Amino acid sequence: MDVTKLFERGKEAFERENWGLAVMIWQQLLAMQPDHLDARRLLREAESRKWAQEGRGVTARVLAFVKGLGGLLGFVIHMVRKNYELAMIDTEKVLAHDPNCGPMLWGLAAAATKGGHADVAMVTMEYLRQRNPNSSKPLRRLGYLYEEKDDIGRAIDVWSKLKNMVPNDREAETKLRDLAAVKTMTDGKYDTATQKGSTYRESLKSKEDSEEMEEEHRIIRTEEDLGRAIERVEKDVEQNPNNKGYLLQLGDLHRRAKNRQKARELYNRAQKIDQMDFSIPERLGELRIEEYTERENTLAKKVEASPDDAKAKSELEDMRKEKFDFCLNEYQRQVQVRPTDAGLRAKLGDLLYSVQNFD
Repeated sequence: MDVTKLFERGKEAFERENWGLAVMIWQQLLAMQPDHLDARRLLREAESRKWAQEGRGVTARVLAFVKGLGGLLGFVIHMVRKNYELAMIDTEKVLAHDPNCGPMLWGLAAAATKGGHADVAMVTMEYLRQRNPNSSKPLRRLGYLYEEKDDIGRAIDVWSKLKNMVPNDREAETKLRDLAAVKTMTDGKYDTATQKGSTYRESLKSKEDSEEMEEEHRIIRTEEDLGRAIERVEKDVEQNPNNKGYLLQLGDLHRRAKNRQKARELYNRAQKIDQMDFSIPERLGELRIEEYTERENTLAKKVEASPDDAKAKSELEDMRKEKFDFCLNEYQRQVQVRPTDAGLRAKLGDLLYSVQNFD
């Protein structure tokens, strides 16, 4: 069926306040054309009105969970198999019964991002942001999404809002500084005495200086970009071995390259220089969590390949318990150090929610 006709049929049902029919039609449309943003926005609105009409109590949430269980299982399976568009369809099956299900909205954004539908992820984060105006998590994710799309202006706006929400957020401070430099270098044009309309590159002292500055602030997209960044910062560390900032920057790059042993060595060196920098224990903690996750994924694949392997199942169960205990202690420690950081509280809350510790 023609997508335009489907969209209009959905609008007609919406205007008649037939929320259930509108939801069904727009779900069908989005299965055909995932990037139809107007349909996705209106779908959220129709689901919200249907949810309000049918009741929003505990019983409604339980029923919604039961009705959406098939979609939830399908989402997990399709994410593992990297069928991201099918995973997006599965999230909508769950959201049709509970449009404010946080884990599924985040799941939709994750599937959309991995499936190359960045605009869908942004629309989803905007919806989450509207529903949770005091949460920094949607803002933080939006900042990354706009940056990855090269929408530097909006990225700066989002990180500024996050900075206003969480004044001591170091990541927001760093992002705002770096993005401002990128915006100046990519958008700025300066008049020179020799050539009208020449760009920033031509106004610098030399081509070599220009290329070095551009390399320093370029957004890392590929493994080659990452390798060049590591080489550049390694030179900085060689020249300034006691510069904590360079050590942390190089550690972050190695962590991104999944060279976690090297990252840990650099973080420990930086910690010896400044014992009062609380961001370093956080980096070390997050690094450990990444290692747990990698081991967990390896064991999970082993169990999936050999479902009857009792030993592998036991190892996976022990692994997950060990990871949970570490994450719980780590996030509780971080929240004690930075009690006003909404992002850290959200991580701890999500962890407790995952084991149904709702209070």
